[in-house]
Amino acid sequence: MGESHDLMNLDWVQADIEQSLQQAQQALEAYLEDAVSMHLQTSYEAVHQVHGSLLMAGVPGAIMLAEQISNLLKAMLAEQVEDLDGACSALAQALVYMPSYLNRVKSDAEDAPALLRTVMNDIREVLGEAP
Repeated sequence: MGESHDLMNLDWVQADIEQSLQQAQQALEAYLEDAVSMHLQTSYEAVHQVHGSLLMAGVPGAIMLAEQISNLLKAMLAEQVEDLDGACSALAQALVYMPSYLNRVKSDAEDAPALLRTVMNDIREVLGEAP
């Protein structure tokens, strides 16, 4: 069962979160086109902003997902990821899923991290971690 939250904080930061996630997605797409690590850094910085906003909003499930995304981006920047295609796919999936998860949290007034299990496990798999 999830946790109930005062969603006013999420209302305040959701537009910024969605904008930062869009920036992260665009940077990932640019990286896929030319493999310049600067794009990964841009994506990482955008996700770092998302993480900070989520901490203020108090949505633990989304915070965990943002941390997993950050961990994967850090590993990619450090060239510690063997399956780069899998990493990019997992990142793209997570970046696309986050806004819909936040919308669900708002509409249900409940944080349900179990809904993020598949997305987070895909990231953990690419990082060589246990699900």
